[in-house]
Amino acid sequence: MDSWFSPFVLAPEVRDRLNRCNLRRLPGEQTETDDRGLLLVYSTPSAVLDHWRGTEGPPLRVAALQKNFEQLLRLQHRGPLVADWRLAGLDDEPLVQWLQGGPAPRTLAEIPRHSPLNDLVLLNLLRSHPDLEITYREIELQAQLFHSEADTRLLERLGMPFNPDELLRHWCSGVRTSAGWDNPLDRMQRLEQDLEHYLLLCREQQQLLEEQNALNARAVQLSAGG
Repeated sequence: MDSWFSPFVLAPEVRDRLNRCNLRRLPGEQTETDDRGLLLVYSTPSAVLDHWRGTEGPPLRVAALQKNFEQLLRLQHRGPLVADWRLAGLDDEPLVQWLQGGPAPRTLAEIPRHSPLNDLVLLNLLRSHPDLEITYREIELQAQLFHSEADTRLLERLGMPFNPDELLRHWCSGVRTSAGWDNPLDRMQRLEQDLEHYLLLCREQQQLLEEQNALNARAVQLSAGG
C-alpha cells in the first residue's frame, strides 16, 4: 500500500504523518480508474463541520456529507478505514510496521471534543438525517480502531448536558479560528483540497441539473402524448 485517499480535508499534522510513511494522496477523481490499495482516511462529522465553518467557500450540503461517507464504505475493499484523529495518536514507526502487515499499534489519541455550538448543530442534523449517523456508525464498526473504542454512541454523546454560557459564548463570538493552518504550505494544501471539494460539488450539481432536466423533458413528453 503506497497511497491514501480521503474525501475530507485533513489536518496538516495528519498529512505530514502520511507523507513520512511514504503514502501519497490519490486524488478523488482517480479512485474509480486506479485500483491500487488505499488507506481510507475519514474525519468525524464534528470535525467536518468545524472545517467548513472556517472556510469562505460554499456552505456544506448534507447530501455531499452523506455521499462522502458512503464513498468510503464503497471503497473499503481497497484497504482499511482509519479515522484521522486515531492516526494523530500514533508514532511513525509502528504505523509503518502496521502498513507492512504488522500488528496494529495502540493510539494515544482520544476522540476530539468540539464546541457546544458544533454539537448542537450536529445533533439536530443527525436527528433530521438519520442515514448520516447510520453511515458514520457503520464506518466506525468497519474501521481499524487501533485499540480504541468505536464511536457508535455519537447521538448519546452529543445529547449530554452542556454549559449554556459556553454555548452563548461561541454563538456570540462568531470567530473563525485558523489554528494549525498558519504555515503557508499548510494553507496551500488546504486550499488545494478545498478547490477539489468545490469542483466535485459543481460536478454533482451539474449532474443533478441534467437529471432534473431529463425528468422535466420526460414529463412534457408524457403530457403531450396524453
